[in-house]
Amino acid sequence: MQSVQIIVGHSWKQDVRFLKSLRQYRRFDSDLDLVEIRDIIDIVVDGTNITSNVAEESIFGVLSELLDAVARLIEGLSRKAIVEFHCEPWEMVLEPDGSQFLISLYSINRHRRVIAHDIPIAVDKFVEALSDAAETLLTDLYRISEGFSSDSFVRAFSSRLGRIQNYKRARFANEDRADFEREGERHGGTSCPSGLTLSYSFDADHVALRDYYGEHDFDLHALLFPGEISAEYRGRTVELTRGYPFLTVHALLKRARQLLNLLEASDESSFYCDESLHHARFDVAAQGPHWELTIGTPVRGEGPLTVPSHPREALDVILSLSEMLLADVLSLNPAMELNHRWSDLDIELRELRGWFEDLSGSNSYHDEPESFIEALGHLNPAPPPEPEKPGFPWAFSSVHSLFPRPSWQFAAERIELGGLINAAGGLLVPTSEAMYFIDSQSGQVRWKHAEDVDMSRVSYKVAGDRILVAEHGTGMRLLDLASGELVFENETTPVSTWKRIVGAAAYPSEQRIVACDRHGRIVGLHPETGEIIWSFSSGHGRYVGVTFQGPLITALTGEGFLYSINPLDGEVLWKVRLGGLAATGPQFHQGRLYSLSHDSLHQKLTVHALYPFTGRTSWQLRIDGVLAGQASFVDEYMIVPVERHGHLMLQAIDVERTEPRVEWTLDLSSAGMDDPTPVLPIELAGKMHGLVKTDRAELSCFEITTGERIWRATPQDETWLLHGNLPLVQIEDAILAVGDDIQLREAATGRLLHVLDQPVKAPEYVSPFGELSVIVGARGTSTDSVDVLSCLRLDHFLAVVE
Repeated sequence: MQSVQIIVGHSWKQDVRFLKSLRQYRRFDSDLDLVEIRDIIDIVVDGTNITSNVAEESIFGVLSELLDAVARLIEGLSRKAIVEFHCEPWEMVLEPDGSQFLISLYSINRHRRVIAHDIPIAVDKFVEALSDAAETLLTDLYRISEGFSSDSFVRAFSSRLGRIQNYKRARFANEDRADFEREGERHGGTSCPSGLTLSYSFDADHVALRDYYGEHDFDLHALLFPGEISAEYRGRTVELTRGYPFLTVHALLKRARQLLNLLEASDESSFYCDESLHHARFDVAAQGPHWELTIGTPVRGEGPLTVPSHPREALDVILSLSEMLLADVLSLNPAMELNHRWSDLDIELRELRGWFEDLSGSNSYHDEPESFIEALGHLNPAPPPEPEKPGFPWAFSSVHSLFPRPSWQFAAERIELGGLINAAGGLLVPTSEAMYFIDSQSGQVRWKHAEDVDMSRVSYKVAGDRILVAEHGTGMRLLDLASGELVFENETTPVSTWKRIVGAAAYPSEQRIVACDRHGRIVGLHPETGEIIWSFSSGHGRYVGVTFQGPLITALTGEGFLYSINPLDGEVLWKVRLGGLAATGPQFHQGRLYSLSHDSLHQKLTVHALYPFTGRTSWQLRIDGVLAGQASFVDEYMIVPVERHGHLMLQAIDVERTEPRVEWTLDLSSAGMDDPTPVLPIELAGKMHGLVKTDRAELSCFEITTGERIWRATPQDETWLLHGNLPLVQIEDAILAVGDDIQLREAATGRLLHVLDQPVKAPEYVSPFGELSVIVGARGTSTDSVDVLSCLRLDHFLAVVE
């Protein structure tokens, strides 16, 4: 190349003058951030403006990074420079090649547009052009005000300019590249039974590909090796792309994800998937199991290929070709594993392959549920004993003063406060030594389970009026919840290896106890003998949740496999894969089953609604962001906590709509350390409202149908992060909220009514019951102190009588 110019626009000077005039009464310093000043930057190579597609950019930011990058290159401190544009998703790459720079420019958004690739420019010409542009920028800046000379950013900018003006070109002329064995051109391909063949070829000796050694974590430039991907069918060949095979694979995997979503979610037998892809054409017209593929771009007057195919064949050929090309790249340069541009695509490919294998091979549905419903529709698990509902004999808004009185106290060296269960008029308390059941009213120990038990290996769940206890390495015991009497003990090998129970249920009418452990195993036991009647193993990772609803056991693994099982014989009724990862268990609401999955690569969340007896999809909705807790249901609304770009929000979905969508969004203030509380539904003035509290102790009340915030309460003082962010509880006309203290607030207005005096600070367990007592649990304040449970009685108060 013979010439290069770097030209900066002129409108930025007016912006700086205007901002400076606003600060004429202040000392001009770094309060004016020059990085925020935008204008056009034109880089013209032999008359071609390679940045013509770039909108107004941070001129000082981009040029400063260019100066630093070039300085590092000419000083031998770096072998490649990647300059990210501040305002638009563009990257410029500079790579030394003897006495030249190889210049590349491409977008890093979803379009992946490559404007320039490895354009050679003489080092001295590029340095001269960059120096001229930087000097002109500084001169114009000083003409506006000499005060800029003391600005820290300007001083750093000037220092970088000085570094490149005295460079020694001989550094690059004498620098030897690492030797590697010449490979020539790499080829690969795959075909399917319908006769379609996809193949690729690329330059295996491409310098950027072979020289990558991990200096830059995100290096797309190293993957822009030249080559092509083509399709052949019945003697005709077309090109999917000529230029950059890696970008074509990226586009093909995008198409594969779209097709898998359509296959999983669509209730219709026909669909079209023809959204434009920037680096490949692979359109699909589906009529049931028959697909018609339109592939490639017209060449020499001939149109694209039209190929009849089937879903499995079409998806498999895309995934297989992608696997081969990525493996080829890695074999040429094993250091490519350090490049997140490569590894992100590899992760995406692995996820799509797993999704494809499950959809094509092992998804099963229960399409004739009538006989099952007729036989077992009456079946329901025994409900666990409910704790006594809290109440109060007077409206809290009329209570002038509350006088909490200590009722009882229980202390132990280590209490598992997150595992306390309030049921059957008592409190189940696991400690480091034993398991206690304490009477809620008196605090007396009803029973203690400690015989030969290592509590560090124990997990437990309530099943009806019994409690199932599993001890890893020993076995399983069933205890009567009220008396603590041993009902059965099973020490056989299958259950002795259980580490953590995630769910249990009792079916007394059918003589079944069902238990589910975290590692994908479910067993049906006889409730008197403990004999294993049936067992099931998912074979797909760990369960994140299990739900016992009617005659169905529904379990979900972290890998997104959802199972529905008959509780009597352990037979799988249906099994589906959600197409993403899961972190929370399935939920039933108004006759449908709901589950949430997330796509960690693209930061997307998908809501799945299924028919519980068949496993078929009713609808699904994709939302931007990351799941931040369990979804809540209020009437026909599903309220999902979502974190997006560091901001927490609630998003509401009307699940009864023909085409569900996000109806409203409510922003919340959160530190992002703990999930918000589940939404507490309350009725105010004849309308349903919701209450939620974040880990910064912010309370919000909102209308369910519109999301309108009715009131918000925030602590007056800066609040420590709340450990666990305990759920809200409604007690008559008040809301009990736990933070650094225990508050009672008026439900209708959020007005603070009372703050309970308590023996501990920042409780980690609070459970109100009766009219009115509150059990409060807290950790010891030091390693030598004990954990404490205290019961406060609130039956002594002063009220206004009208």
